[in-house]
Amino acid sequence: MTIENDPAVGNSGVRYARLGYFTWFESGYTITVGDRIGGDKRAAKLTPPNHRFLSSLDPTVDDREFAAGELAMLEWLAGQGLVALVRADAALEDLTMIPVARRDMAFVEDLDEGYLLQVVDGEPFAVSKIGAQFIPFFDGDRTLGEIAEIVKSEILANPEEQGSVEQIEKEQGRSLDSFLVEEALVLIRDFAPSQAITFEPTA
Repeated sequence: MTIENDPAVGNSGVRYARLGYFTWFESGYTITVGDRIGGDKRAAKLTPPNHRFLSSLDPTVDDREFAAGELAMLEWLAGQGLVALVRADAALEDLTMIPVARRDMAFVEDLDEGYLLQVVDGEPFAVSKIGAQFIPFFDGDRTLGEIAEIVKSEILANPEEQGSVEQIEKEQGRSLDSFLVEEALVLIRDFAPSQAITFEPTA
């Protein structure tokens, strides 16, 4: 979602999602984005402290307090397309990040509310059943918003899931779209550290 990169909005409902992937080199790290077919590949060098800061970003959190210097860095990174800014009221079409598969992963086991995944020899992590519905459509071309629309259509076409949708809307006072936005942000949070899936800008 494109919004004005005003540092004043840093603590007012904006979520920050780090894009691309990290590469380590002798004096620090590089963050690379746009590494996909049809993408505009570019990179920026990061000091270890800046790498730690970017690694700490959680796109599911909208009330984190940032120092002035951190907000200035986020403003610059957003302007470079290295970080995506997502408002709390974002619609599915605002999820313009493109998921790109990088490493093999496997389903380890079924859980009550989802599945346990593992990337190569990394630590297993959980993904919800709805989140797992996104994964088959990670083709390096579709945006998260487009994939969420597909998942939404599948949910609405399944009579067994109608009750769950109605329960979400009644108990949480939120729409299916807002729930899918949150699920997409959780996927960014959980997949980014493993670099099995990276999330790239559209341009």
